Amino acid sequence: MADPRSVTRPRFGGWLVAVRNVLAAAVCGGLVYQRWATARDRRRLTPPGRLVDAGGHKLHLLVMGEERGGLTVVLEAGGMATSPQWALIQPGIAEFATVVSYDRAGLGWSQPGPTPRDARTIAGELHTALRDACLPGPYVMVGASLGGPYAAVFADTYRDEVAGLVLVDSAHPDQLERLPPQTRRALAGLRMANRLLPMLAGLGFTHLVDVTGILLAGLPSKLPADAAGQLRTFAHWPGHWAAVDAEVSAWEATMEQMRRALQGRLRDLPLTVITAPDNPGMEAMRDPWLDMQRDLAGASSTVRHQILDGVGHIQLATEPEPTRRLIQAVREIVDNHRVAGADSIAQSIRRAT
Repeated sequence: MADPRSVTRPRFGGWLVAVRNVLAAAVCGGLVYQRWATARDRRRLTPPGRLVDAGGHKLHLLVMGEERGGLTVVLEAGGMATSPQWALIQPGIAEFATVVSYDRAGLGWSQPGPTPRDARTIAGELHTALRDACLPGPYVMVGASLGGPYAAVFADTYRDEVAGLVLVDSAHPDQLERLPPQTRRALAGLRMANRLLPMLAGLGFTHLVDVTGILLAGLPSKLPADAAGQLRTFAHWPGHWAAVDAEVSAWEATMEQMRRALQGRLRDLPLTVITAPDNPGMEAMRDPWLDMQRDLAGASSTVRHQILDGVGHIQLATEPEPTRRLIQAVREIVDNHRVAGADSIAQSIRRAT
């Protein structure tokens, strides 16, 4: 009688070979499909703004309200987000000021930039791009979530060119230490996802699920159709996720730079802190988050802190009342600057006469 092992082993080995071949074919097919799909998307998805030099690579800037003149409002999107995040907010600001949204290097339509992708690097590139686009200061910097540290470091680095700062539910330098354990675990999981997504996108897996919708709590579905389509398309581009991972990898450096900025030249800068403390399923983080937002408000002696009870992080960019409050906060800084400028001119005229 034949030894059973002599029959089982070849069959088992054959299954392993078959599985390996199927996986290899799937990987190769995914790689080929994703390269084709990315090239197709880039042909179809025309940038609504313009690409400008940022020091060896180009950033995508979308400018509205240029006819307004005067101050330039600069919108700094949150982590994983791009210029379409501001689709419900930028047109409202354009009614009274020139306003710019943009994609950081490697995100959206922008070309990749050098590493590390920390706040100082990002601020320097943005400053170069604004100059190249003929958009000189004074600037009002508006930073949402992870965009808050980038906006604060920009304001500190180029203090003489900045007229105001709005921190929109901004990240805090100490949040990983001060948030509840369950929130820290969720952030750790998000960081792991960021590391895997460049590979998964490269294999075409992001076409199987709405990655942006999951990671940004349904943000695309709450924006206009064109902005939603743009965000979902970016989620299929491996380079986009590689840029996200590069920013997250520079977290410690960025937070230290923000800490120094908050202790630096922002003391007399008009500052508005907008806080959205009520996120479903994350009730335990409300009180520590409010404490950290109060810390941010302490960076300036000229500050307004607006706490929007009943509003969560994503709702600031999607719901009518929170977006109206954000637009109004920007308008108050712009109007106060114009009034101060007019008073200064009047005083100069009086002295001259």
